[in-house]
Amino acid sequence: MSQNPNERISSLLYTSLPTAESKGPHIRLISVALGVDAAEIQCRLDAVPLAQATSCQYFALSYVWGDATDTEIIKVNGHDFHATKNLVAALRQLRVSHSYETGALWVDAICINQADISERSSQVKIMDQIYKNATEVLCWLGEEDEFSMVAMRLVNALCQDVHETAEMRKDGERLGFTPLKDPFYLENIQKLPQESILSLSVFSQRPYWTRIWTLQEMVLAGSCKLICGNRSCYLQHIEDIVDWVHHPPVEALILAGEPPAGVPAKVWWFITWIYRNSQISLPVMEVWSMRRTLAAQNHSTHQMTLNFLSFTRGRKATDIRDKLYGLSGICDIGVDIDYAIEPRTLFTRFAAQMFSKASDIVYLLKNAAVSHASAIPNLPTWVPDWVHHGHTAQGRFNANVGSPLSAQLVEVRDDQLCVFGVQLDTIQETLPVYAITTNEDQFRDVARITEFLLQHTARDILGGVLSGPPGNYSHGTGVTMLQAALTLFLTDVDLRTRRKLDFSHHEPLPPLIRCLVSVLPPTDPVVGLWDNGDHRSDNTTARNPASTMTQVLGPQRDETISPREILQDARACYDEQVFADFMRYSPFSMTTRPFRTSTGYIGCASSNAKSGDVVCVLGSCSMPVILRRVQHKYEFVSVAHVVGALYGEVWENSKGERIEVEGFCLR
Repeated sequence: MSQNPNERISSLLYTSLPTAESKGPHIRLISVALGVDAAEIQCRLDAVPLAQATSCQYFALSYVWGDATDTEIIKVNGHDFHATKNLVAALRQLRVSHSYETGALWVDAICINQADISERSSQVKIMDQIYKNATEVLCWLGEEDEFSMVAMRLVNALCQDVHETAEMRKDGERLGFTPLKDPFYLENIQKLPQESILSLSVFSQRPYWTRIWTLQEMVLAGSCKLICGNRSCYLQHIEDIVDWVHHPPVEALILAGEPPAGVPAKVWWFITWIYRNSQISLPVMEVWSMRRTLAAQNHSTHQMTLNFLSFTRGRKATDIRDKLYGLSGICDIGVDIDYAIEPRTLFTRFAAQMFSKASDIVYLLKNAAVSHASAIPNLPTWVPDWVHHGHTAQGRFNANVGSPLSAQLVEVRDDQLCVFGVQLDTIQETLPVYAITTNEDQFRDVARITEFLLQHTARDILGGVLSGPPGNYSHGTGVTMLQAALTLFLTDVDLRTRRKLDFSHHEPLPPLIRCLVSVLPPTDPVVGLWDNGDHRSDNTTARNPASTMTQVLGPQRDETISPREILQDARACYDEQVFADFMRYSPFSMTTRPFRTSTGYIGCASSNAKSGDVVCVLGSCSMPVILRRVQHKYEFVSVAHVVGALYGEVWENSKGERIEVEGFCLR
């Protein structure tokens, strides 16, 4: 990190703040005044008890520092102070357009002595109080553009009309939509590049929406004002509009798809997009969701902390420690805020207390930094850095159901995570999976994975494996190899019901056959059968294609089905949307790989997995894990989807026998 350019004046500008223990927490506030010319910024900096500041009016600025090396000189108590250009722009705009020069302002870059690690730590500890108690939190989004001006104007107008249109009858059945007929709305909506206002740059894509600290500052704010250039609106306005589109009478009209009488279709489409955007993870909706969560719960929980960490995974922090410290005001991170602590120590301590509270450690392991190149050197393999979500098979499994209490223990000893369970098998072979960019790539990759899992070529699978009795190609867990492969591809999700696969329906099979056909030479007769599968001879037109697919998947069949029938009927059943769903639920990507074990288990894990790694089932984890033995310890590699070990089968099969629970110390 580059040296703080203000470090040389810190001793002149700052005196130590009284400790919270002696006189209660203190903060510094600035007042911004006009300089010699309109462009110059002059600030007066004073220290005050937080309680005194709260009893008066002060505003807290929420902003992005920007490039720390790109600065301008402002005057603070007569000293030249290097402030980033984005901060200077904010101060200048606030002074000129928003008339805050008479109010006290809290700005972290100026009000905290950034050269004093102890002070930084103590001030961050009370950050929640600073933002909660501010008269307003002023969120500087940056300079305005043509679209931000229109967006702010529309939000303010729509919020006002939403409140005034409480022309709702007492029974709540009707809302008046008269204001939406005003030409103002159509004229302004037509100026936007898209109808989706919440996904416009001003509300979703500017640097402000990418930082960890700005999220907490907005969530904590009682009154939160979004400022872009000389335009502004309140976060509460957006929240009120979102609540309005979810009001049952309005929601019913939106879902019906028809605009109310007299409301232009483009205006109603604009309203519809607010409703749609409110259901996806846009930055402003993340803030809305977190504010609601905090309002509904008066104390932090382990699950709330996990949820907030998930929300902020993609948010950035100049100091990696702020990935945790930046949430300290809205959830219990369970560790002391101290910038003297090295990141490795901090994240390991945090992980230790999170693992100790978890009833299921699978989510924590999915986020372990070993799955990617972590910015924290030498982090233990089991410790998450909360930057990246591991790409593993998703779903709710219970591999640990039925495990004895001795297998459910989780202990942290020094920097090691000690877990308990059984070693299921050893990985014998893995297959890399590469990036998929087109439909043809998808077909080929699925075919390649299927060949690997079934240990047969595509031609042999189409000509013999599918048509022969299932018992000829059985998986070690009692199902057929075909069923095991489909279970792995779809992570046990039935495409129709989205519930666990029971193979009573044929939907998954035609997409798989389509992929196998795609890798054969164009001159292969099988390709011709697929391409002409709907042109049947007279003696086959009465056949039920779906019945053929169900028979192929049936585990009890003894007879052989004609490969020709399978191909023709699969072609008749094939549907592009079903294939899209097939690919959507597949756990395979450029960061995962399938594997086979020594005794025939098949599964999917992160791309870090390799031959010789061990597959374990732990009593504390709802999915199997891949571990790598290194001397007398283990390293965590990945959670895994292992067919036949996801629903407690390992513990169920051991009933009546004494199972040896083994300890695994992960370094």
